[in-house]
Amino acid sequence: MNSLKGKVDKIQKHDYINQIRVDANGIYFNIITLQLPEGTNEGSEVTLIFKEAEIIITKDFGCFIGVENIIPSKVTNLKIGEVFCEVTLHSQCGDIKAIITTNSFRKIKIYIGERVYALIKANEIGLGGVE
Repeated sequence: MNSLKGKVDKIQKHDYINQIRVDANGIYFNIITLQLPEGTNEGSEVTLIFKEAEIIITKDFGCFIGVENIIPSKVTNLKIGEVFCEVTLHSQCGDIKAIITTNSFRKIKIYIGERVYALIKANEIGLGGVE
């Protein structure tokens, strides 16, 4: 499980859905959730939580995509298995681990030291550790 520290920048509520914008060291994450953890307000220190398998890795994209959380990163480690690969990324907001299939790894041909983008859908990020 990945976890990053951040500060709630903005909360928008519509019916029973909440959209929260969190600043994680200058990288802004948009999160959609049905429930806000107790005590979550603008200015709250929070922990962003997301699974390694929820991360999409790409080298480049030339068109608009429906994912708002795009994290410029650098590949720092690779553990290549027969079925899955663990990719460690370093970004401005902290280190992130992603798990992708070995087939995907072979198709995108990423290497240690290479610049990539980590993409995470807004509904795949949870909030924890509200301070």
